[in-house]
Amino acid sequence: MPQPASLYPRHEWRGFTHKLINLTVLRPEYTDIAMNDERRSMKRKPIRCKVLLRCDEKIIPSQGMDISMGGLSIVIDVNLPPKKLGEVYFYMPLSLMDTPPFRAEVITLHGAYSHQDGGFRLGLKFQRISKQSLETLAMFLA
Repeated sequence: MPQPASLYPRHEWRGFTHKLINLTVLRPEYTDIAMNDERRSMKRKPIRCKVLLRCDEKIIPSQGMDISMGGLSIVIDVNLPPKKLGEVYFYMPLSLMDTPPFRAEVITLHGAYSHQDGGFRLGLKFQRISKQSLETLAMFLA
């Protein structure tokens, strides 16, 4: 049986001493979490297009980042709180140009400022989608 010192080796960094904990030694089931932190169950695909978000009777222009059957990630200038209801409208990329605009009712999940994207990256979950928009989305993700 390993000694506690080998489970928690000490490391010094710039004058700070801390313990490193090896989760796989303590709880082997953590191995999968540490190696694959992707929690999404649906395939996501980049979608770079202008998206209009209607929320609280305001139209907020935004930039689409990625999309799945479950939701959409956008970048906007303002951060919206979680659980805010709204609607999104946008045209799918050029490969599906002859399709009508995509429209869905959404709920905000989370938002955080992204320096790289130059705005707030906001996660939206689809609440209700028309059959036509759902078919368009399935074609885009295929």
